[in-house]
Amino acid sequence: LILTETDSVILIDKNILYMKSKAGLKILNYLGGLYRLISYMLTVIPTNLADVVYDFIAKTRYKWFGKYDVCIIPEKGWEDRFIG
Repeated sequence: LILTETDSVILIDKNILYMKSKAGLKILNYLGGLYRLISYMLTVIPTNLADVVYDFIAKTRYKWFGKYDVCIIPEKGWEDRFIG
């Protein structure tokens, strides 16, 4: 599979490709704790419906949260949450 262009989150884990809501749920699972519990609860939603919700959030996120012209610098103590 060759992806030349995408506007979605993509996760490749153990040679398995996850996109959109499936990738988001997998990432929540890896975060652990309460996020893992949320990911388990959300897996009952059919993928096609979850992807519709994912697309809606992706389309409106800048209206809700704003948009930065440059990447923000992590706060002190958050360095371990980013790949350097």
